[in-house]
Amino acid sequence: MVKEWYSIQEAADTLGISHTSISRYLHTYPDFFKVKSVGRKKMIFNEGLPLLQRIKELYASGIQTHEILDQLQGSIPVYHDTENSGEVVNDFPLAKVEPFLKSMETIISQQSDLSEQNALLAEQVIKSDKRAEQIHEQLLQSDKRNQELQGQLHDLTEKMDRLIKIQEAAATLEKQPWYKRILK
Repeated sequence: MVKEWYSIQEAADTLGISHTSISRYLHTYPDFFKVKSVGRKKMIFNEGLPLLQRIKELYASGIQTHEILDQLQGSIPVYHDTENSGEVVNDFPLAKVEPFLKSMETIISQQSDLSEQNALLAEQVIKSDKRAEQIHEQLLQSDKRNQELQGQLHDLTEKMDRLIKIQEAAATLEKQPWYKRILK
């Protein structure tokens, strides 16, 4: 008859792994083991024993903790202890959920980037609209000033023409003999 639950010490004796190593594995990879507390003892479900052996072999071959975690995520279902009832709940395998979560993170970050870009573009459009309006107002003022200057130039030209005519008339009067000027 196979036991369903093993204490950490029983698992250590069965597998030939030290008690502290098993405790460390349970602490480092808690999502991969069904664990329950009985008094002060932690009990490991029998499905976790081959996993403990595999983790020991991976460490022995020189694989780092994060690499072991990556390997475990792809092949082993994740377990979470429920706080209230002390029962164990088996969720979807992390290997199926994690790519979905990563793609969601990517989509959210892309949406965030796009909204930032949209905000910058909207700000630039507003600035360019203001600048275009300023240029339009400057052109209107410039046209108005040109019309005023043309009007002043026209008035000045007319005054010059009158002055020239007056000077010509005065010059012709001076050329007349003195008696014609008096008899007139």
